Amino acid sequence: MKTLALCLLLALSIDSAFAAESSWPKMQEFDADFVVRTNAEKIAFIKALYDVKGAARYIFVCRGGSDEYLDRLSGQTNINYVGKLVCTLNEGKGEVEDSLLAEDDVAPWHTRGQYFSFEEVIGDCGNYPEYGRIRHFRLRGFELTLSAVEPVCNKQNQLQSFKLKVSLRRDDKILSKYTEQPGYLTPYKVGRSCKQILKGNARRMCRNWEKGGSYEPCKD
Repeated sequence: MKTLALCLLLALSIDSAFAAESSWPKMQEFDADFVVRTNAEKIAFIKALYDVKGAARYIFVCRGGSDEYLDRLSGQTNINYVGKLVCTLNEGKGEVEDSLLAEDDVAPWHTRGQYFSFEEVIGDCGNYPEYGRIRHFRLRGFELTLSAVEPVCNKQNQLQSFKLKVSLRRDDKILSKYTEQPGYLTPYKVGRSCKQILKGNARRMCRNWEKGGSYEPCKD
């Protein structure tokens, strides 16, 4: 009886795993890129993400530019955009003030899709894992990667432009609804220094709407 019960439990566990794995649409893989000019008035990149059957499942958006442009855009869309550049991922075809690139229940400008400064893609900060030039976002059966490449600097060694490559690769083992934590802590926790690389994961925070939407540690 114990052997039978163990087999049944194992079968249920396997069935649950496959059910979770198959709950997310199987996405088309792709590679795309766009040029980011650091002094641009307007930066905009929008790409629909399709499943293997051709249905649009997500929309990936990067926006940036001058404070004046972002303020005007926020007024037109009722979505807050924070410079220098912020990339988001949403379900469906519409852009909203939310992002699946978040590792917990936070606004897009608190995710690794946010570039507060273009210094994040050069020097020590560019080399910082998952917060610099290369950032991986693992969720829903795929890994989305942002890679800042081909930097162009002026004679004063100031960054003028770079290419941001966006790629998607399927991975059926990734079942998380939101982005998995990367295993590294933000360099901004240590006085905005990128010289010391900190491994680990921060405590995930969630909204408590019973208390007006305040942030509290997630129960899971």
